[in-house]
Amino acid sequence: MRILVAEDDPRLGPSLKKGLEDNHYAVDLVTDGEEALSVALAVSFNLIILDILLPRIDGFEVCRQLRNQVCVRYCAVKGPQKQRNCVSWILHWIHAHMK
Repeated sequence: MRILVAEDDPRLGPSLKKGLEDNHYAVDLVTDGEEALSVALAVSFNLIILDILLPRIDGFEVCRQLRNQVCVRYCAVKGPQKQRNCVSWILHWIHAHMK
């Protein structure tokens, strides 16, 4: 499964990437909304996880634009969460919605 994570927090982004890769997912990490949109339009992902407060374009707008331009089955938008619980929440969501 290939996942795009858009997260601008310099600690949380790499932590999410590592936590998901440790669970055998292929993960691409971007740090702003424009980059998320560009990469998502160029590469096929099974899941796109967007921070709400991304620089340049916020997560909600990236999700709206992607839904209008490509077939996106799952586009999860996340708000502020503690770094420790974020990977667990995402893994739980994946197992609940994508299996």
